[in-house]
Amino acid sequence: MGTVFGVISVEMQAYDALQQLSSQAQLRRYKPCVAVETVCEQMHGDSSSEAFRRLAKYIGVFGTPENGGSSAIAMTAPVVNSGMPIAMTAPVTNADGKMAFILPARFQSVADAPSPTNPLVSLRQIESRVMAALTFSGSANEDSVHRKLKELQALLSEKGIAMKDGAAPKYEVARYNPPWTLPFLRTNEVLIPVPESAVPSADAIEETK
Repeated sequence: MGTVFGVISVEMQAYDALQQLSSQAQLRRYKPCVAVETVCEQMHGDSSSEAFRRLAKYIGVFGTPENGGSSAIAMTAPVVNSGMPIAMTAPVTNADGKMAFILPARFQSVADAPSPTNPLVSLRQIESRVMAALTFSGSANEDSVHRKLKELQALLSEKGIAMKDGAAPKYEVARYNPPWTLPFLRTNEVLIPVPESAVPSADAIEETK
């Protein structure tokens, strides 16, 4: 029942907050993790639904888990869409797009996790990285995502923080709630990778408080 009202009761991806950029935005350092991912050309529609089902079957949501050990794995949050170039405009169709579940922290490396049996699903080690994240509620549709993405870009520019990939940066969208959560109580984020050099020193953070 709590999930209807936006309660997030599953394990969440771990990070350290480095700097509060605004009331809704942070600079974060994410801890290393393992993701299970699959191709997802669009954030919504058939491609998204099919991608989610493939990942859900890997962890055992719909019955016997589709992995080498037939091992059930707990759902975590968020569900992440990645690989979208910032330069893209809606509607977005991206052959390099991915959807991922972040595996529980007990999986420290790809070798710790059971191998997917579906050839369209793969495991990926994600190293520690620095991301700028902007949190918002409501539906994470293409219009709201692009609006929030522009807001985060403007904030980074205002703060003098460069994006990591220079002329061809990509962004991620993180969704923390199931579809039945009331839209105005959902937690979503847009994230942009930034270089390690963008991390302020402790003295610099203190000066901005």
